[in-house]
Amino acid sequence: MQSTAIGALICVGGASFSVTLPLALITSAMQLVTPNEMRGVINGAYVVTTNVIGLALGPTLVAACTDYVFADPLAVARSLGVVSLVVGPIAVGLLYSGVAAYRRLPVTAR
Repeated sequence: MQSTAIGALICVGGASFSVTLPLALITSAMQLVTPNEMRGVINGAYVVTTNVIGLALGPTLVAACTDYVFADPLAVARSLGVVSLVVGPIAVGLLYSGVAAYRRLPVTAR
């Protein structure tokens, strides 16, 4: 928690930069590893998947954890922490399993 508005704005700016950076990186990486004929389909599937998981499943998991695990409407911060601790390693594992296709690319294509 920031005690000044300037500190809060600096934190929001850093978070905004950090959130959007992977979007450009994943788009360029998908262009390299996807065959030309499938790029549109793969990019569409990526957008649908990230929106469904990020906008539908994410808040639902936090709300369910708040209601059923902690049974306290004021425990949203703890629920965010628990969901992050559970989902974070799953995300890292999925990213690690998907990087194999990127590693098979010739060095000049990267």
